Amino acid sequence: MLDYISQVLKERTDITAWQVTKTTRRSNQLFLIKEEPESIRRVDTVKYFVAVHQLRNEGGKSVLGESSFVFIEGEDIGPKVDLAVEMAKGVANQPWTLPGPGQKYLPCEIKDTTIVLNPDKMIQKIKEEIVGAVERLGDVRLSSAEVFADHTRYELVNSLGLTAKADDTDMLFDFVLMTGEGEHEVESSGFKTVRYYKDLKVAE
Repeated sequence: MLDYISQVLKERTDITAWQVTKTTRRSNQLFLIKEEPESIRRVDTVKYFVAVHQLRNEGGKSVLGESSFVFIEGEDIGPKVDLAVEMAKGVANQPWTLPGPGQKYLPCEIKDTTIVLNPDKMIQKIKEEIVGAVERLGDVRLSSAEVFADHTRYELVNSLGLTAKADDTDMLFDFVLMTGEGEHEVESSGFKTVRYYKDLKVAE
């Protein structure tokens, strides 16, 4: 599909430069109602993020139009490209160029291998941590919680011949706690996102 999208963009004479990023995401998700699983599921998605650039002369100087869209396999890409080109005509940025091949970048590890290799085991471990942490709080109840463990793969190509790949992970922890009864009942919520399990710190 990357080759197909690239070919469509190459054939457009009204596009100066373009870039396509394919994202493949696997999301393992846990939904708790009180302390019992309401749902455990895995969601797989594939999307293509397309950016088009249009260098043109406007008022005696060069300007760069830019627009982007998300493409999902099965859609008709033609109308999306047409609209992106029309929208780019309304943008007049200072010209700049996309990165090309051969550039060196510092390594940056943004992937937790425990999430990549054992997401189901990780989700179960976090569930046990949530239940244990609430029990230690005393007169506090867990109303609900959500845990997402996501692994995303990126593949990027552009009109200058650059190709690149990368992986990352992220975790989301969302919870609601309750205490008291009747008119004295109090609700409190928390939310946290991290890249690595070690930074989630459920009990804290």
